[in-house]
Amino acid sequence: TQPGAGNHSLPPGRKCHLVIDHHPRRRSTRAEVVIVQPGIGATATIVAELLRGCGVEIPSDLATALSYAISSETQNMKREASRLDLEAYLWVYPRSRIRVLGEIIHPRLRHSHFTTLLGALRAAEGFRNLVCVHLGEVPQPEIVSEMADYFLRHERIGWVFATGRFRENLVLSLRSSSGKTSAGAVIRRIAKDPVNAGGHALVAGGFIPVGGMKREEVEALERSLTAEFAAAMGYPG
Repeated sequence: TQPGAGNHSLPPGRKCHLVIDHHPRRRSTRAEVVIVQPGIGATATIVAELLRGCGVEIPSDLATALSYAISSETQNMKREASRLDLEAYLWVYPRSRIRVLGEIIHPRLRHSHFTTLLGALRAAEGFRNLVCVHLGEVPQPEIVSEMADYFLRHERIGWVFATGRFRENLVLSLRSSSGKTSAGAVIRRIAKDPVNAGGHALVAGGFIPVGGMKREEVEALERSLTAEFAAAMGYPG
């Protein structure tokens, strides 16, 4: 991630020594060393390639983490993967703890996961090749992107926009099956926020602070985001 983005906990004004990211470089990004490669599918690939290029033998736990990071971010080389992503994965995978990696990829799921999935199926709204789903309160923020990925697997759906309320934020997730229109540009338009929202061609996310807002106000915001999503896809009204 980069300073100025809204998806990290770096305090404002704190000096940053090293930036490694696969999102497009922000104009405000300043550090002693900046390694930004937007053509790479996963930031973990950049880290793995640096370690491999330096001849560093990495421990199995680190290899396991990098393996999962690369495979999950690229959906096993299906989404925005490059040749370097594949090469990095083939380097870290044999060094991983395979059983542990399997447990991470296929964990046992809490009951809340299934109740959230049921609520998502009931709340999802579809129009042509679009799906919009507002999950309401969620047990953890990651489930918003999980639901977006899940609905994108529908054979007739090209775009999915999902939201979920977690603590003081409305978490946003956008998925596309086509790179003709940048998901990152679309979510910035929907959220009207270039700092706390952004992403790539097929994947984007962000959040909108809703602390102090009443439930009815948040629901009105969700409805307005649905309208913005439809308008951004060429279906105003």
